[in-house]
Amino acid sequence: MEFDPMNPLGTSEEYYDDYVTLFLDQPDYMPAKGYSKRFNTTERKQVYDNIISNSRKIDDPFVSFIAMNHFDRYISRQPPLNLKGLDIDLSARSCFKLAVKMTSSCSSTNALPSKNKIVKNVEDQIMGVLEGKTRPITALCFLEFFVLNFNLNNAQMNLDLKVAAIRIIMISQREIRVSEYLASVVAAAALVVASKEMFPARYEEFKEAVANSPFVDKDEVRHCIDTIMLELLQPLGPWRSAAIEVGVQKVRKKIEAEIRKDRK
Repeated sequence: MEFDPMNPLGTSEEYYDDYVTLFLDQPDYMPAKGYSKRFNTTERKQVYDNIISNSRKIDDPFVSFIAMNHFDRYISRQPPLNLKGLDIDLSARSCFKLAVKMTSSCSSTNALPSKNKIVKNVEDQIMGVLEGKTRPITALCFLEFFVLNFNLNNAQMNLDLKVAAIRIIMISQREIRVSEYLASVVAAAALVVASKEMFPARYEEFKEAVANSPFVDKDEVRHCIDTIMLELLQPLGPWRSAAIEVGVQKVRKKIEAEIRKDRK
């Protein structure tokens, strides 16, 4: 079955049960505790830039997002002594290649640069550390669940809000501290931040609606909102902004195509 990053468990009539599974399993797809204090922030932002840059060669808009999830989980689980001697660039490229294999862009892997056995060995090491869990549960998985809390009753508004939140999630992934929040918390926070620009008059209402969900910690959501909003104030740069926007528009077209398919 083709991997859908926004629905890693596949479609099911058991809608509620699927989300319960996602909420319960999401900690398995997070970096180890203390990651943001152990790994150099500047070095990680360079990795983010390299992965975003490489993703422009790939059709699937989610590749860079999944690759960063793989990278954070892999690096965070390295013992301190191993981390010092680790080839960070090679690790990042290997995470990127694994992410490509997990998406519909699998045919593009032959176009990626490789060091043959060396890269293959690193990929195997990463797979071992991740315990084979390369189809991650991320913030993207929870957007549909939390959008329902906004009660917009308008399909176009729901779509626009979701797409705006995806843009925020992809940008804020550059900040290492965001990786230490549960994926559901990041999704909830991103939707609230998106709503501030799109529906400013209802911002506080939406903030309370999401924060009061029994599935997330209210304080964690509020802290995550603050972290994301601070990151959004940082200059992104024209090429990063353009690369992310291309990905976001691909996501919009993908969602619109699925909506049209469901209506038939």
